[in-house]
Amino acid sequence: MSHTVSAPILVTGAGGQIGSVSAMIVEQLLKHGEQVRAFVRTDDARADRLRGLGAETFVGDLFDPADVVAALRAAAAHISAWAFLRPTRTPSRLW
Repeated sequence: MSHTVSAPILVTGAGGQIGSVSAMIVEQLLKHGEQVRAFVRTDDARADRLRGLGAETFVGDLFDPADVVAALRAAAAHISAWAFLRPTRTPSRLW
């Protein structure tokens, strides 16, 4: 049984280094009739693929609080599928 929401479900990490897992999540949500907003770091071929599947894409930086707030705006839910893999980008706090 599918429960479709009217607002998009935000999936973070949709095009990154673990993007294949995130892309599967996006695909399954779309397959079940959900609206999806895929948070990607760059507008590249991976973002194009997600749009081709029917997802809305949001290009931003997860370490920028303003981007995170904007991506979450009007989202029904958030699925975090990103990994912090580069210690050189350690933010002063993770939230």
